[in-house]
Amino acid sequence: MSLGGVSSSTTVENLVTGWEQDDDVLVIAAAGNSGTSDYLYPASIDSPVMMSVAAVNSDREKAGFSQYNDQVDIAGPGVAVMSTVPTGNNYDTYSGTSMASPHVAGVAALIWSHFPDRAASEVRAALECSAIMPDDYTSGVRNNDVGYGVVNAKAAYDMLESGEYGACSAAPTPPTPPPTSPAPTPLNEVTPYGITMVSALEVFDYDDSSGVIACIIDTGYDTTHEDLPTENVNGFSAHSGQSWNVDGNGHGTHVAGTMAANLNDRGVVGVNRNGKIELFISKGLNDSGSGSWANILLSMQKCKENGARVINMSLGGVSSSTTVENLVTGWEQDDDVLVIAAAGNSGTSDYLYPASIDSPVMMSVAAVNSDREKAGFSQYNDQVDIAGPGVAVMSTVPTGNNYDTYSGTSMASPHVAGVAALIWSHFPDRAASEVRAALECSAIMPDDYTSGVRNNDVGYGVVNAKAAYDMLESGEYGACSAAPTPPTPPPTSPAPTPLNEVTPYGITMVSALEVFDYDDSSGVIACIIDTGYDTTHEDLPTENVNGFSAHSGQSWNVDGNGHGTHVAGTMAANLNDRGVVGVNRNGKIELFISKGLNDSGSGSWANILLSMQKCKENGARVINMSLGGVS
Repeated sequence: MSLGGVSSSTTVENLVTGWEQDDDVLVIAAAGNSGTSDYLYPASIDSPVMMSVAAVNSDREKAGFSQYNDQVDIAGPGVAVMSTVPTGNNYDTYSGTSMASPHVAGVAALIWSHFPDRAASEVRAALECSAIMPDDYTSGVRNNDVGYGVVNAKAAYDMLESGEYGACSAAPTPPTPPPTSPAPTPLNEVTPYGITMVSALEVFDYDDSSGVIACIIDTGYDTTHEDLPTENVNGFSAHSGQSWNVDGNGHGTHVAGTMAANLNDRGVVGVNRNGKIELFISKGLNDSGSGSWANILLSMQKCKENGARVINMSLGGVSSSTTVENLVTGWEQDDDVLVIAAAGNSGTSDYLYPASIDSPVMMSVAAVNSDREKAGFSQYNDQVDIAGPGVAVMSTVPTGNNYDTYSGTSMASPHVAGVAALIWSHFPDRAASEVRAALECSAIMPDDYTSGVRNNDVGYGVVNAKAAYDMLESGEYGACSAAPTPPTPPPTSPAPTPLNEVTPYGITMVSALEVFDYDDSSGVIACIIDTGYDTTHEDLPTENVNGFSAHSGQSWNVDGNGHGTHVAGTMAANLNDRGVVGVNRNGKIELFISKGLNDSGSGSWANILLSMQKCKENGARVINMSLGGVS
């Protein structure tokens, strides 16, 4: 037995089938990494207790190494997954179906903790029937590559709560009685990678009592789109005969979705997602996507007259306007507005305006891709202040509640503007210079995850809502050249450098942060059979963690390999302003660690059998097995 293999164990198969009658446990295991249709065990044991997990990459495509066959049940993120590793509070990226499996196991434990009286078969059905196919985002169908698709915590939670599984072959038996009329197919909501990257869901939602208004100057806003807020939305058009609330182009509606798409079980989710954000829409560009500086000037004036504190301008020209520059510099003294604009898409060091107006009011936004690398098209120069996700960004587009992916610094800018409005809504008495400093000084450099330094490619780095919120709350900006003046009085001893937490793309992809955290009153215990668990790691829970080792002289709470600690981080890394965040992140999840593999990553079927028995004896409802057998 090692971290991969091809043969099963009759004794383990008998143990698993013996658990079927009680319907109280799920074993979730890695499908294998040979890239073939071969079976890997125990994942391929044919039992309702067992779930075989395939791997997808950050673009939701099946990983080339992931095994595919008629036993694959579901998929999870498994390529370049960042998580905890032992010794010195370290982190690393691993790939494999071993990394996909704990995403599914973590989601199983998370949703089951809210419905602890449900049977294992019901939890399994919710996981499978709500999973999302990578190619067309449908649910309820299956193939051999990814099973029922990529696990989705929010959709599984909703399905388990309702008990309605739609037209899904994995629905539990006996089936839910059919309604008198056909049940609608559930609409599954997707969290675009950018929303996760900027940690928007880790900050309390927009505070609508704040009076912080965000203005979007663009091609308009589709007020008929079911995924966009309408409650506190007003507007103006600088183009005669074209209304602000009709968008004949699509660009403005796409920008708006990134800033404010509702969390409503359909479509996408935006940075501000409760539908309460106050928006003012200024149609400065016509339906062809063009407009004069006079149109833009009037639109900016209308934004300010209507109380906007944040203005997004995903537009620009190669030459500036003196009148617009004068307007911006005239706003500096009041220190109550930020204009956030796209840096440009020529891939050169040229200036684009208004983004390159040199003013503390103006922030120029570069674009990065889903791997946090500067986009090739993104302009770079000494006016770039910050960066946001801008490659293949999914958001709302007009007519018929549609969605599409666009690329450009136009897509990066609303991530920053959305975060600015979000954090400012919680501290509405703060000056614009303080909000700007928090955004810049907490931004994260793509290459080394540091903060407080700047370059011409991405400015101070990728915007991070949680870190910016914490910085604005504390007023401590660290050793950052963008800190506001006058500076915060220095502490009596040097202030520690803030530790910035990263949400791995997989946690966003499976919508873990859209479900209330693990309920520690539930008694739902998750067991990890692997190489051990580093209890000294500051990012892993210790409060409700126990264990057992099947290997003499090797303790369950020491991991000399790293594989088990990495798996554990995906399932349960704490939300604590450092490192990474896991599926279950409040540090309260009940874990039982069974060291079935030794520090070399190997073990016998006897070790695994004993480990499985110990998991069950200690009350585990979910067992993760990122491993497979060879004899």
